Amino acid sequence: YRRQRQMCIRDSPWTAVELLGQDNFHLVISHWGHGLSTNEGGENRANAVTLLENIRTLKIEHQAPIIVFAAPDPEYAVYNRKIALSLGAFEYTWTFEDLFASIEKVFAN
Repeated sequence: YRRQRQMCIRDSPWTAVELLGQDNFHLVISHWGHGLSTNEGGENRANAVTLLENIRTLKIEHQAPIIVFAAPDPEYAVYNRKIALSLGAFEYTWTFEDLFASIEKVFAN
């Protein structure tokens, strides 16, 4: 008997990382969440950054591809995308068309 999850929703990157360390997932979709997390020094940062950095730090072996879906902010979208991709995100998108295309790419492989 293999347990399958349809969808898990977590309210913080910390609880998401904890769950990702315990179970296998096929895909993770996160919002950017500007300023909604803090690092050990108490500085505000994006939830997606916290999620991606902690997955890397904890060396979660069965890491699912992570797509960051963010608000279409023309001032920061390109900059935030570079950060997310450098931290190991599969993709950073801000339109539904690109989100669905990214999901298709994940499952095409």
